[in-house]
Formats: sequence, C-alpha cells, structure tokens
Amino acid sequence: MARSTSTAAAASGLLAACAVLLLFAGQSAATTFDFPFIAIFPSVFPTGSQSPPTVRIYSKQNTGLNMAVLDGKVLWWKILAPTWVGYGYWLVNVATRQAMAPPAYGMQVQLVDFNPLINGKQWLWVPTAALDGGVFYQIKAYTQYSKALNGLGGYAYDGTVIGIYPDTPASPNTLWITSTDFPFRFY
Repeated sequence: MARSTSTAAAASGLLAACAVLLLFAGQSAATTFDFPFIAIFPSVFPTGSQSPPTVRIYSKQNTGLNMAVLDGKVLWWKILAPTWVGYGYWLVNVATRQAMAPPAYGMQVQLVDFNPLINGKQWLWVPTAALDGGVFYQIKAYTQYSKALNGLGGYAYDGTVIGIYPDTPASPNTLWITSTDFPFRFY
C-alpha cells in the first residue's frame, strides 16, 4: 500500500509540474523564458517560449518610485499560480529570474532562485481587495497571511527597505499596485 501511495504521489507531482509549465506556455509577452528547470520538459517549453507580461510595483505613498533594486528600473513577471498550488502569484525579477520571497517578520524581502516545483507556495503573494476606494491594495504573503508588503520605517522614499509587517493599519506605505504602465499613471 505504501508503495502505491508513493507512486500515486509522484505521479500527482509530475502532473502538477506539467500544469505549472502549461500555465507558463499560455502566457504572452515580448521576452523569452530561459529558466533552467524548463529543460526538464522540452516538449512543453520549446526554446523561445513566451514569458508573462512585465510589471512594476508602485507604492501608494510615492507613485514616482517603484519597488526596485539600485536604479529603479526593475521589471517583474507577475505569474499566476495554478489553483493546486494556492491562490496568488509569484513575483519574479525579469533580469535575475529570481522570485521575491517573504522574509522573517519585519525583515527585508529576499530574492530566491525561482522554481515553482520546489517550495512554490512559500513564495506566493496574495492581493487584497482595493483598500483605498481606488486601485491600491495590500500584497500579503501566502504563508504569513496576517503580514503584507511594507515600506519598512513608515514612509516610501528612494532607498526604503521593503519587508513584511502586520497588515494593520492599511497605511499608504502598505498599499501597492502592479502595473504594466511605465511610468505609472496617477489615478
């Protein structure tokens, strides 16, 4: 019985992996994927597969800035997770192919090598409904849902450290939008 259970679990895992890859294959954009784990499934991900649309992440507190490292020109792929993984999306840095990962409480977000087949749930982010009567919302950590992305220190300025912190109150440094508009259009 144990052997058939582990075989069924392995088959289920392979099926799930194929579903993630099919999700990627159905996305569209102008750049191509070259993630190392894609080579495992060449029939699903032929060379030159299209990538998801790119976005920037803006804070309500200062829409002139976007969540970036160094030069403020970071683009992210916002990759929707299939329902069997969990509700939410991964934020993957286009240049480094690394996912934004929730850190320990009150610490700076981290970038980790992206492979949704390994610990994919731990890197998921979940949007809330718009909390400001407009378009900005909190982006919560899937595995730490009571915590949200936060401009640590209470204000968004050039050089603000982004981390996770309790999601209340919903102040401007905890409200975000992912947008394909560059630069961001004020709403």
